[in-house]
Amino acid sequence: MCSLGRFPDIPITNDISICQVDGKIQYASADFPNLQLYTDSVSDHPKIAVPKDALNQPRVSTSTGTVFLPGDHSLLERIEDAWFESGIGRVLDILDDESTVFKYPARYLRMFMKSVQQIIKYTIVPSYEEYKSHVHTEREKFPVVSVAWHPHFTMIAVATRDDTITIYSHNSNFNPILKSKAQRRITCIEWRPLSLGELAVACSAGVYLWDIDTENIITRPAISTSARLLPGSYVTSISWSPDGNYLATSNGYSNCLTIWSPDEMRRVGLRNIGGISQVSWSPDLTKIMVCSGSDIMRVWKTTDWTAEPWKTSGGAAVHPVWSKDGAVLLFATRNDPCLCCINFSSQLFSSETTQTNVVQSVADLARVEIGDDLIVGGEVTGMAWDPLSQYLAVIFKNSPLVAVFYTKTAPVLAVKPGFFVKGSADEVPTTVTFQFNFGEGANLTICWSSGRVQYFPIVSSASRSRHNVIRKGF
Repeated sequence: MCSLGRFPDIPITNDISICQVDGKIQYASADFPNLQLYTDSVSDHPKIAVPKDALNQPRVSTSTGTVFLPGDHSLLERIEDAWFESGIGRVLDILDDESTVFKYPARYLRMFMKSVQQIIKYTIVPSYEEYKSHVHTEREKFPVVSVAWHPHFTMIAVATRDDTITIYSHNSNFNPILKSKAQRRITCIEWRPLSLGELAVACSAGVYLWDIDTENIITRPAISTSARLLPGSYVTSISWSPDGNYLATSNGYSNCLTIWSPDEMRRVGLRNIGGISQVSWSPDLTKIMVCSGSDIMRVWKTTDWTAEPWKTSGGAAVHPVWSKDGAVLLFATRNDPCLCCINFSSQLFSSETTQTNVVQSVADLARVEIGDDLIVGGEVTGMAWDPLSQYLAVIFKNSPLVAVFYTKTAPVLAVKPGFFVKGSADEVPTTVTFQFNFGEGANLTICWSSGRVQYFPIVSSASRSRHNVIRKGF
């Protein structure tokens, strides 16, 4: 089995990795990374500069109850304030403290709610408040929350922790900003397939759909964008169907997978066991991978909307990625550091039994030491598979390296040791993705904890002169 310990060593130097040309990793100084010495494949790509507000440390949130002194308000006014600030729990506390006819009913109802909360605490579905706090904490750790390449153009959207989305394009010096007062706590973004400029943004209010007019965005930026809201609550995972007709959404505290038809503003809910952490639609349109909080995940068949359960041996499945034809699904597990696989070229959904299938491990992701002080492996925080299914990028918690595996899916799946990508001192990778319309080779895009967004081209010297001809679009 492939493992991180079999990867080639990296040189002991302060230089950063900037590209791979003909299978050789090139390094350069972090202050002057002259990539054009080796390849011009990304020379016309937009230069990404994260806003200063996102680079600053997040402010500590303070409850309004610790700022303002209590005033002389009537019982009705205090109940109204408590309802909008803290919900039903605080309302029951106020009624219990008052000598009214509602005192004892409120006390018994509060005791009942606490009993229910204790029961929920030991289930696989986290409470709303715990989940909301977890999402808020995780998203504010790093400046860049999410990035998304347009599926057809050389255009990239960058979401930062100040709830701002900036659009960068290769033929424009104007970078439009998508921002709304209700668009708060952004978790992920994704472009709509087969569209010119429609971007889905998951946030605390649901999913915002921004429609960007690519023809007028430079000459008339003030009227070239519009937005509509698909209502929800703390949506943390979204996935478009490959034909762009439907959008799957979920969050970690609900056991319902929501399928939206955005053009009709209609939705349908699909029940799942346990909170849904991530969803991913297969490129062949026939399957939806649903990751839950348990060691049982489900794959929904979109032709008749039936679900097939799969059991993992290492805990909950995380960060699913599909091969280009939708025949192979790769994902990591939360407890046991390993890379798992499901091969759908076999007869999935053909069995009449309801037994749970078992996935296959294809790579060991256990922590190993590289050189003197570099550690890689352990808990996976992100994965990306290039559009040709040749390179798989994996990042880990508290690890300064990006591990890139060589992969192939035909005639059988093969995962082989690749190479490591290293950033500057004190940088760790936070997000990885691949450009869709890069032509030959691959363009790995890495977001670092410092706010730096890096293009890491993986090309051959024979293709370097053809990239600017291949890449056309907005």
